Amino acid sequence: MKSRKSIFVFEGCVLGIIVAIIAVIFGARISAEKHAIDAELRVKKYYEDIKAIEKSKVDSLQLLADSAMAHTNFESNVYANIANARKDIEDGDFDEAHTNVNTALSAIVEAYPTIQSTELYKDYNKAVMTWEKDLEASRKAYNDSIRDYNKTLRDPIRKIFLNMTGYEKVDFKELSETLGDNSDLPNINWNKQG
Repeated sequence: MKSRKSIFVFEGCVLGIIVAIIAVIFGARISAEKHAIDAELRVKKYYEDIKAIEKSKVDSLQLLADSAMAHTNFESNVYANIANARKDIEDGDFDEAHTNVNTALSAIVEAYPTIQSTELYKDYNKAVMTWEKDLEASRKAYNDSIRDYNKTLRDPIRKIFLNMTGYEKVDFKELSETLGDNSDLPNINWNKQG
């Protein structure tokens, strides 16, 4: 009787070990796939961050540029009226000079709180620099996540389990981390007249 009991205990231990090995393999397979999918999702998230920064850049930089141009055109018209008034004074046409001076002064008084084209150009340049830094940081994070993803897939143990799951590698391309020639900036015509 003891020998039969020993056989059952032995068979139970062997069965337990086999079940444990299968559970470990199954758990490792799931873990490898989860880790690869998480790395893939991080790459995609950083890519979406880059696209969001690029979109906000185009929208906000164009608004800043348009605002700066509008103020520049306004200031240009005021200076033109003052120059015309000086010319009219030199020509002896005091009535026309008075009209030009009044027009220029009225425009300045009415728009004084908003005369700020120089500040707007500074804001535009600051926005460009901030955008470049943000985009550079996002591109670096994106490239780092690609490297992490590729490293995850090259791990020999994970590779075995990923092959078991049928996981297919996504081929991500790294981006330049520096902008170089600013070709990504919106094309703004600083010479247009409003």
